[in-house]
Amino acid sequence: TNEWTNQNGAILRSTNRGNSFLRTNLPFKVGGNMAGRSMGERLAIDPNRNSILYFGARSGNGLWRSTNFGESWARVTSFPVAGTYVEDPSNSYTGDIIGVVWVTFDRRTGTPGNTTQTIYVGVADKGNSVYRSTDAGATWAAVPGQPRGFLPHHGVLASNGMLYITYSDGAGPYDGEKGDVWRYDTSSGSWTLISPVPSSSADDYFGYGGLAVDAQNPNIVMVAALNSWWPDTILFRSLNGGATWTRIWDWTSYPNRSFRYLQNITAAPWLNFNANPQLPEITPKLGWMVGDLEIDPFNSNRMMYG
Repeated sequence: TNEWTNQNGAILRSTNRGNSFLRTNLPFKVGGNMAGRSMGERLAIDPNRNSILYFGARSGNGLWRSTNFGESWARVTSFPVAGTYVEDPSNSYTGDIIGVVWVTFDRRTGTPGNTTQTIYVGVADKGNSVYRSTDAGATWAAVPGQPRGFLPHHGVLASNGMLYITYSDGAGPYDGEKGDVWRYDTSSGSWTLISPVPSSSADDYFGYGGLAVDAQNPNIVMVAALNSWWPDTILFRSLNGGATWTRIWDWTSYPNRSFRYLQNITAAPWLNFNANPQLPEITPKLGWMVGDLEIDPFNSNRMMYG
C-alpha cells in the first residue's frame, strides 16, 4: 500500500488443484507484506455454498463478497465499518488502515448447497471489533458484550459453537506487548476471558496471535505469544477449552528451562541461523512473530505454525 507503487491487488482462483490459475484484479491494493499481515484469515469460502466468498480489505475498503467462485467481487455495502486502527501514521508503511482482518462462517447455520446464514467478521479496531450477520450477510451488528481495547487477530469457531479469539494491542507481526484470549459461547452469548497469561498480569509482555482449534476435539485449543522474542516464543495448549493451559517450555532455575518438545530441523538446517547463543537462549529457537497456528484436521498430533 506504499505510495511508490500504483499496482492494485488480485485474487487468483484455480479449478484444477493449482495447476493453473485465473486472475481477477481488485480495484484497490492488498498490502500482503504490510503491518498486520499475520491477522486473518481475510479470505474465506462459504463451507456450505462454495460459490460464495468473502474478503476483508485494508485501507478503508471494507468487506467484499463474490457470488461466482471469486470471478467478480463487490463491496458489501451493508457492512457498517472499515476499521479505524493505524499502526503509526508517520509513514506510508505503517500509516495504512489495517482494515477487515478475518471472516469466520458458522457452518451449522447452513446446509450443503445453501448459503451459510451466520458469519463473524473481525475488524482492526480497539472499540467494537467483532461483527455478526445472521441473514447471510444482508445485515450486520456488533456482537453484544464483546471485549474492547485490543485488536482481534484471529477468530476460530469450534464445532461445539465456541468462538475463540486472540487479541493483541498491536497489529503485529513485529509488535504486541499486551493481549488476551477470549471465548464466546454462540448459544448463550456469554464471553469468558481464558488468557494463559491475562493482560492484567505483570507477567504479560506479549499479545496473542496464532490460534488453532482441533477439528477432532473442540476442547483442544492452542495459542501463540505475539511477540515473545526472548528467550523464545511461547506456545500454549489447553485440553479443556481454555480453562487451564500448558506452556511448550517453562523456567526451572535461571537460566535453565524445561522443554515439552523435540525439534528436528534436518529438512531445514538453516533454522539454527548459525547462531551461538548464551543461555537461556538456545538454537534452534521455536521462532518469533508467530501469527498463525494450524492443527492438522486429520491428525491431531501434527501442528504447523508460521
